[in-house]
Amino acid sequence: MGDGIAMGDGISYAAATTLKEAGFARGIFMGSQHKTDLLANSSDPTYARMLWEQYSITTAGNACKWGKIQRTRGVFVYDDCETSLQAAEKHNVSFRGHNLCWGNNNPQWLLDGNFNSSELAAILQNYITTVVSNFGDRMYAWDVVNEALNNTGFKPAVPWYPTLPNYVDLAFQYARAADPSGKIKLFYNDFSIDRINAKSDVVYAMVKSMKARDIPIDGVGLQMHISSANPPPRKSVQSNIERLVALGVEVHITELDVKCFDCNGTAGLQRQATVYADMLRACLAVKGCTSFETWGFTDRYSWLNGDRCHDENCYPLPYDKDYKAKPAVKAMLDVLHN
Repeated sequence: MGDGIAMGDGISYAAATTLKEAGFARGIFMGSQHKTDLLANSSDPTYARMLWEQYSITTAGNACKWGKIQRTRGVFVYDDCETSLQAAEKHNVSFRGHNLCWGNNNPQWLLDGNFNSSELAAILQNYITTVVSNFGDRMYAWDVVNEALNNTGFKPAVPWYPTLPNYVDLAFQYARAADPSGKIKLFYNDFSIDRINAKSDVVYAMVKSMKARDIPIDGVGLQMHISSANPPPRKSVQSNIERLVALGVEVHITELDVKCFDCNGTAGLQRQATVYADMLRACLAVKGCTSFETWGFTDRYSWLNGDRCHDENCYPLPYDKDYKAKPAVKAMLDVLHN
């Protein structure tokens, strides 16, 4: 199921009425992260219906992370990740696995083990090999490593760095060894790397080095947790995507949301819509930018609600709390249709 519906699936621009259809007509996935526990929520059936209706690729927020799958050493529990994946398969929606290796959301036994570098390498290999082999090419892609860098290089990441300094290389090598066919796309994913800046320069240098040393990396995920008050310049985002694609990798927009504290009014909603449209234009302008995914789709369930916004809600997603399409949806459809 990894490929979902074929791109350019005979859907004309004029006939494309959903984000999913309009994206296929332009050869791009339009996607959303989802919460696994809401997929079969009988008290709110609109959530799942809209997810499958509007989107062609999806990511489980937490269900496929190490802390969920291997809470006890040696015991692999796939239930939540499998629930999400099966639901996507049922609706012919592609699935991004998120993630195999990160400095957060790890089980306590891994954090407290005081493992040396050789032990960590063996643990990492066992986990990645087991998980990737279990799901196989049912996964369209995996975020193999998440958020390993800062503005100067590798950042401290318990338990990986600096104890196992080459853990990023190893993670990608283990993932490819578990999928020698190369059907699963292997991604590095990070935040604050959407535009040309110090951190995206570090990511670019890392990916360039990995490609030169034949470390198997297929793509870079740009998270894009941004704000309508100070969005990244579209040309800078496009230039950043272009230079990554020139290295021979794909780019996915993986976690886009647009904070909007004044989105209870028409002007604020329109500013937010412009940001969504501009980021989509930047992606569409580069052939190797192949997926455009938001971190959720309705303000009702945004991870930014509450304290993270220092407000009741910062209205970051394309649909409001009542599942009504905001101007951002029309703006994205207009971009896809032109």
